[in-house]
Amino acid sequence: MAKKKVMWAALGVVLAVALAFAVQRAFQSSPSSPYRSARSSIEVSLDEVVAHPDQFPGVIDVAGRVAKVDPASDMFVLGCEDACITMPVRFSGRSPAMGSDVVVRGQIKQTAQGRYLFHAQQVTQK
Repeated sequence: MAKKKVMWAALGVVLAVALAFAVQRAFQSSPSSPYRSARSSIEVSLDEVVAHPDQFPGVIDVAGRVAKVDPASDMFVLGCEDACITMPVRFSGRSPAMGSDVVVRGQIKQTAQGRYLFHAQQVTQK
């Protein structure tokens, strides 16, 4: 009888740990979760970021095509294939080539004027 109690207790502990792990992973992978790790990043579509910039408070990756480059101001514009949606990006590194497909990693921040600007930490060629 004691063996059954120990077995059921061990099974209960294993299930509780598995459930806790699953809940933690769900919170960390949610783009709008305040519990998401600051070191992790998720890839978000350009459409989603432009439509709901306030939903992505942490570090994210966004893929797109460089639609305009202004190296004098450390800025470029990221757009989709037909440039119907665009997002301004500030990057202090080397500007990507016009028309190149890139992935930017960084954070979207609101300016004093109420506009959103993506602050890229990294730009990689796709």
